[in-house]
Amino acid sequence: MSVTDADVQAFRQANPDIVTLIENWEDTQPGNDIAGDLRLQDTLQAGFKAMLERSFRAKHSLTLEQQQELVSLIESPASYQKKSPLTKARLLSFRTYRLDKKIAEKTVDQQESKLRKLSEYLTTNQAPLDTDTVADWLKSLELSSKTLTQYLLAGSVFWKWANRYDERWRADYKGRVNPFENHDLPKVRAKDRAASKRKDYSLEDLEVLYDAAQKRGLHVLADLILLGFYTGARTEELCQLTTNNVVTQEKILCFDFPDSKTYAGIRYVPVHPALKPIVKRLQRDSVDGFLIHSTSRNKYKNRSDPLSKAFGRLKTAHGFGKQHVFHSFRGTVVTQLQRANVPGPLIAQIVGHETGTVTYDVYSQGASPLQKLKAISKLPRLKPPTKTDTTPPVT
Repeated sequence: MSVTDADVQAFRQANPDIVTLIENWEDTQPGNDIAGDLRLQDTLQAGFKAMLERSFRAKHSLTLEQQQELVSLIESPASYQKKSPLTKARLLSFRTYRLDKKIAEKTVDQQESKLRKLSEYLTTNQAPLDTDTVADWLKSLELSSKTLTQYLLAGSVFWKWANRYDERWRADYKGRVNPFENHDLPKVRAKDRAASKRKDYSLEDLEVLYDAAQKRGLHVLADLILLGFYTGARTEELCQLTTNNVVTQEKILCFDFPDSKTYAGIRYVPVHPALKPIVKRLQRDSVDGFLIHSTSRNKYKNRSDPLSKAFGRLKTAHGFGKQHVFHSFRGTVVTQLQRANVPGPLIAQIVGHETGTVTYDVYSQGASPLQKLKAISKLPRLKPPTKTDTTPPVT
């Protein structure tokens, strides 16, 4: 590339100190002054570096992170390491965007964590962000196919956001395929899926767990166990219920679940006859407006955390493994209602699931509270266990 007179003039105006030093050097230094020549070289290098930095700062609006990267590159080009395109600034912008879109903070945190891991991998291996690199990264994680799918989802969501809202990203990655799509993940055999699937509790199991909670003085947990079985609701749904969420619909006493991740999850569930005295007591004794008392300090404002952990310790003490969790109550409820000949669409409405059919999910206004009450009343009342509980205390 040729240098024009205008380029020379611009350089002279921007760097008068360097120009003066060069013009006067020959007149002020004796011949064969090697030390002086070396000093001139160092001075020119320092001046050139300063000129480069000033030039880049003038032409580009750099973040603090980019300014530090620029200085590192100018000072030591040979040892410079390319940074990941998933910069802190980009991840922060991505985070802000998603929170503004009312994406759950926990979901945002989890996906951001996955993206940070990818960013570290790109920097450590000095690798480009492409399909091959992502494939190698996935192999290095040594995780299940289900978990790897979550990593790919996080990457794909970020990729689509960046290509729409990040101008620099669009310029750098224009026309490139999404590197988080079309990956061949390890196939999970049906036998392995069955082995890892959550298992329902039997009625006898629930009776033992409820009795154990009562005997250990875990009365709030015992109430939660009953609410879980007689509603089929999720743990956090139950812990978010307030006294105002106990309502009467068409003369039927119901729990009002007003918020959910899905439309189907917003529902009324009739109060099972076995729960009526318990609900009345919970309403009367509430000190904070919630039916279930919680000491949670969870950063995501989830009230169920301490109770979920207490239940985990309780069920583990009684020999239940990872396949049995509080969420397993939902499976127990569905199974019991199905065996009581309750129609599938009605079961789905009680537990807050879509049926997968346009007829029921789009056009139907749903079963009446009375129909739901007749269905849920088919859940049998729990009975005290006949065996003496010898399990060690749970702390």
